Amino acid sequence: MAQAAIALEPPIAISPALKLTRGWASPLLSWAADLAVINLAFWLAYWLRYPLGFPNQVPPFDYRPLHDFLPALLSLSLIIAAVLH
Repeated sequence: MAQAAIALEPPIAISPALKLTRGWASPLLSWAADLAVINLAFWLAYWLRYPLGFPNQVPPFDYRPLHDFLPALLSLSLIIAAVLH
């Protein structure tokens, strides 16, 4: 019969409140951070393309203000929120 492994460090006592918080806070914070990064990437892409004109300037007849893209941003956020859930 094999002998159990020797514990080199004593187990760390974790309070029940911390266990409860880790149960829901960590996934919630991760989910919120993912949504924030997606929205930041959308805003950054808009800012690079329209105000900065990267790689070429946008012709005036094609220029769209950011609020024209808000329905697309909201839809993208909702879809990603549902997928990450």
